[in-house]
Amino acid sequence: MRKWWVVWPLYAGLMGFALGASFFFALYGRNVTESSIASQHEQQATNEATKSKKDETDEALAYYTLWLMAFTGVLAFATVGLGIATVLLYGTGEKQFRFAIRSSIKQSRDMRASIAAAQAAARSAADAAYSERAWMSMDGFDQALSTDLITEDGRYPEAIGIAPKWKNTGRSPAIRVEIFTTMRAERIDGPIPTFETPPPEDSGGIVGPGLGGIGVHQWIYGDNLGHFRLGAVRCFIYSRVRYRTIFEPDFVRTSEICFSVQFDGLYRGPDGAMVPRLIYTNRGSQNTAT
Repeated sequence: MRKWWVVWPLYAGLMGFALGASFFFALYGRNVTESSIASQHEQQATNEATKSKKDETDEALAYYTLWLMAFTGVLAFATVGLGIATVLLYGTGEKQFRFAIRSSIKQSRDMRASIAAAQAAARSAADAAYSERAWMSMDGFDQALSTDLITEDGRYPEAIGIAPKWKNTGRSPAIRVEIFTTMRAERIDGPIPTFETPPPEDSGGIVGPGLGGIGVHQWIYGDNLGHFRLGAVRCFIYSRVRYRTIFEPDFVRTSEICFSVQFDGLYRGPDGAMVPRLIYTNRGSQNTAT
């Protein structure tokens, strides 16, 4: 690009020559005007002495014409030089413009590639964190028998207790774990109930990987126990666990289960005692736990 700037000093020199020649002939050249030429031409017919003046006039006119031709030639040459310089400058600008476009396209491609690489890295990190996070899963039910249950309604010599069990099947601790459990008895042909849950608390325990937690036992007693054994009623037990992970401590995760429980007779347990056999079936839409 810089090599084309040689044209500009050349152009300045030519214009300086042309202007200098104009001033030189104006100051030191023959001072000839059209009026003096006309007056000298009128005197040629009456006096021979004016003949020499006519020669001088012709000579001055010739010099003037020669100077005008030289100036015109210099001006034409300078105009051609200016045109060449303009064309070269335009070509240089076109090259710069094409170079800028190519650079912009390359930078845009590089930026898109960098964004794609960053997004892929973020997805990989999220996938890694997701695979390593805590995961509270359903782990069956704990059954209990009572021969002396004391409740707000009174004292009962026989009762069956059921409590859902939860287990952290993930690879990192679950923090601020809350387990809520409730139960409702319904007719055997009654609708599936929808359970309302209390708002989350701002406290809870920690459950490490491979460890579990259990809800509060829900007891079947009194008339409900009799109807339950006869198959006239079934019990719906609901449990919900709320927890957070160490990767997202501000995000609350929730899992819930809803099972119907039906009596299916007695069987002899390992210790020789007769224990109830219960059938558990998940029911309703409140089943989001794995």
